[in-house]
Amino acid sequence: MTVLHGHQPKPGPTPGQKPPVPTTGSGVRPTRAAEPPQGSLWRHAKTGHVYAIVGFCTIEANVSRGVLYRYAGLNEDPAGLHTWLRPLAEFLDGRFHRLAPEPAPVAAVADLGGLHD
Repeated sequence: MTVLHGHQPKPGPTPGQKPPVPTTGSGVRPTRAAEPPQGSLWRHAKTGHVYAIVGFCTIEANVSRGVLYRYAGLNEDPAGLHTWLRPLAEFLDGRFHRLAPEPAPVAAVADLGGLHD
């Protein structure tokens, strides 16, 4: 193994060894149940901006679970160019609060049940 300019290579799995399992950052392996639903809306506690969850990923630097999110409204990001990544543990630590889903309109629910006149 050659070391260039005093930099050590990143440790990685040896041949035949499995890579590390992603964690939430606290060392706990996340389950799909622990992940907020994709598309759910969340309000940032500090700024008040509303964001939608786009998806999830593994953060390469520490192999922890990450959440991808972006502005939910067109006013904040009309071109849809801004998507952010944050560790899942940080996203769920109280910085964001989930917004309740919109209730279904009464007429639509009545139509589904055959309750209309």
